[in-house]
Amino acid sequence: MGGLTDNSREAITFGSVTAGYRSQPVLRDVTLSIAEGEMVGLIGPNGAGKTTMLRCITGLCRPSQGCVSLFGHDVSRMQSSERARLAAVVPSELETPMAFTVEELAQIGRTASMPRWHGPSGSDSLAVETALRQTDMLRMRSRLLTELSAGEKQRAVCAMALAQSPRVILLDEATSHLDMIHCFDVMRIVRRLNRDAGMTVVMISHDLNLAARFCDRLLLMLDGRIVADGAPESVLTEHILQSAYGCHVSAERSELTGTVTVFPRMDDSSPAGTTLTGKDGNTSIP
Repeated sequence: MGGLTDNSREAITFGSVTAGYRSQPVLRDVTLSIAEGEMVGLIGPNGAGKTTMLRCITGLCRPSQGCVSLFGHDVSRMQSSERARLAAVVPSELETPMAFTVEELAQIGRTASMPRWHGPSGSDSLAVETALRQTDMLRMRSRLLTELSAGEKQRAVCAMALAQSPRVILLDEATSHLDMIHCFDVMRIVRRLNRDAGMTVVMISHDLNLAARFCDRLLLMLDGRIVADGAPESVLTEHILQSAYGCHVSAERSELTGTVTVFPRMDDSSPAGTTLTGKDGNTSIP
């Protein structure tokens, strides 16, 4: 990986980043730092800018202002193969044009590491084997993706991402189509990678309870800005969530899990005292 093997403690940094599409800003002056080994949840209403943040990290969206860095290196100056060796994405669903087996899909994750016109090396095969083992998919390696359940297929997609041997894994609503048990299967795998392998994880989730259960830090986004940043119990408060989502919610600590549990209250009236815009025009939650 050449010059990309430094030991920086900052895995991801955004420095005053403004970014969007067709001259329309989605992110607005975002500054943040995510340390190596953190597990961070991106939450917020639809259109808040969460997916755009992930696209900036992977280089698919270039800032019009500011800089995004991976381990101290400007993402916009990196080759796509270099970015792929540092950060891997697990999408909400993956459509494949061919009937790949689980192992063949995992091998696709090695594309960035293999020389052009060369087959997989011994290290590539080892990386695939490791990824299949980490996702509990070894016994299904010869199964076609079309034969898998939704949860099994998502674990296969995780294996493809892990076969890249990344230092960062980005989950873009990766559990949104899964039932409860398969959702927790995927999240347990991700949490184990974070805890045991020190992998940095950034996940987008609309399931606030899931984010609170598995993430150590939450970033609440609204109108392209980060309006709350901290431990789940400091971000998932009734006042902050009512201001961000525009509805009444209850936030209570679960005696069973020890984490915050959020659920909407079915009130007809809108939250009183909600303030979303400060005097300077910036989004704020007082």
